[in-house]
Amino acid sequence: IIHIVVAIGLIITLVYMDYRKFQKFSMPIYVVAVFLLLLMLFMPNLRVNGEAMLKIGPLRIQAWTVLPILLVAFAGFLAEHKWKGWHLTGLFVVPLLLIMMIPNPAVALFYIVVVAILFSFSYCTRKQKRYVGFVSGGIALATIAYSVYAYYYLLAWYQKERIAAFLQPELHMDSSGFLIVRLKSALANA
Repeated sequence: IIHIVVAIGLIITLVYMDYRKFQKFSMPIYVVAVFLLLLMLFMPNLRVNGEAMLKIGPLRIQAWTVLPILLVAFAGFLAEHKWKGWHLTGLFVVPLLLIMMIPNPAVALFYIVVVAILFSFSYCTRKQKRYVGFVSGGIALATIAYSVYAYYYLLAWYQKERIAAFLQPELHMDSSGFLIVRLKSALANA
């Protein structure tokens, strides 16, 4: 019951807090978040389902735990007018690479989307936003092109079969798709 009271108190404090006061601490907050990601990557003391975590006493720190700290820092960066585009790009890419190396694609996707939303409401000019949009779109297209290339030329036959079974499990009932179809029917009957 103590945990619930502390959590409710923390939530009330965070709701009524003026976040603009954190703006001057954006860089130290960012450094702490990146340091935690580096610790999770290189010195994890706990792994759950392949995901690296830090366990300090009863506290478990994982990528989802570090994400709000990182986003508060990024909100501060985007509210300040002193950062150039390439500075912001570097500050964005470093944690993204660390999150992808942990690996946790869900956290990476959430991080990308929230930073994109923060960027769209930032002080940057329309021209800068359009430029970032084109560059991001180009990177996304290059990633898709590489994925198609990897599918046809780099993956082994069993990896291709797993992907095909995931996309169309009914066509692969006799091999990799069997379990997916069984799970679908079990969830439909539950």
